[in-house]
Amino acid sequence: MASLGNEVTPHILDVLDRAFEVQLNNEDEEPPIIKAPFVSPSDLDPQRVSLEERESSSDDPINELKERAETDQEFRERQKSRSDAYGVFLDKLSEKTAADLLGDIGYSTIQACTELAPERVTAWANRVLNASGWKRRALKPVGLHIAQALAEIEPDVSYPLYSKLLKTDGFVKFHTGSAKIDHDAIALWFGASIDKVRDECFGRLDNCADDERIHLEVLAALHAQRADLLKAYCDNRLASTHPMKVCRGLIVAATANIAAIEIDQLLGTPGPIGTAAKKAADIQRDWNSMRHWWDALCKARSEEAFWQASLLLRKCVDARYDLLEDKIESDSVAERYLPFIEQEISKAIERAEKQLSNTLFGDRLSNIWFVEIL
Repeated sequence: MASLGNEVTPHILDVLDRAFEVQLNNEDEEPPIIKAPFVSPSDLDPQRVSLEERESSSDDPINELKERAETDQEFRERQKSRSDAYGVFLDKLSEKTAADLLGDIGYSTIQACTELAPERVTAWANRVLNASGWKRRALKPVGLHIAQALAEIEPDVSYPLYSKLLKTDGFVKFHTGSAKIDHDAIALWFGASIDKVRDECFGRLDNCADDERIHLEVLAALHAQRADLLKAYCDNRLASTHPMKVCRGLIVAATANIAAIEIDQLLGTPGPIGTAAKKAADIQRDWNSMRHWWDALCKARSEEAFWQASLLLRKCVDARYDLLEDKIESDSVAERYLPFIEQEISKAIERAEKQLSNTLFGDRLSNIWFVEIL
């Protein structure tokens, strides 16, 4: 069975080729922009679309016996029937079906396609690059998946695709996590194995105008599993003689929980570095407190212990809540009662992020008088 899951057959490549062709030939009017939360494909069961008759399996004994008993002529006719049905499916692929296929396809499928036929995926990248108007906007989500998949093997194709798509507003604006992290930022950090993309990611960190934006950019990198690049960024900034670069490195290191420097050594330093070191120490303390009370909440054996842990968790929680390891056991107190406090946790995260939006390196924005020269 050909399916749009993690397993890819040559049939899938044909279907996606046809879907791109149909979508790019679509003459419909431009649809409106929609904002929606991004759900990671790993959080969902893979969507599968049957493209041909289901083959019999070991747990389907009746069909298996029928197929074993068929003659060579019957076998050829059955195979021809499947082939004809598949051809009809491709020929009659509607614009809506093509848009649904390209809109729902996940990174894992594109990655599998890249391993099977990289030249076909490169051709899709060029199609997206050459698309004009609203068609490129409609193809932005799958285009970013393609850019990610080609980052390692075709950086010369991947980088122009990144550059063009990140300057394009998609019709669906995806975000993820409690802090509503921009999916474009996560996609960019995914491709940071390309030097130019990495430089752009570092530039985004350098240009963050308040602690909240630094926080969200670091979380985007962590969601993309790029802690190694954050470490490299912090090492570079903390080695600088420019105090503002050191301040930025301190906040990034504390937010990502990177042991890049002993923050305690800088506490009490006069000027902005001392202020940033204090803020970094507070960020680290909140992370340690968050992990402690989350563990206590997960291990609670009574309703009283759960509510006590949840109350103390909400006093220190921030957007890094999404990075906490899920330790909730089946049929535990936490599993029964966590849904009742999730909204309160979300509100606490919003309050924490709002406070960060009013500061830069721990100092109120109204007190910032320096100009950072990078």
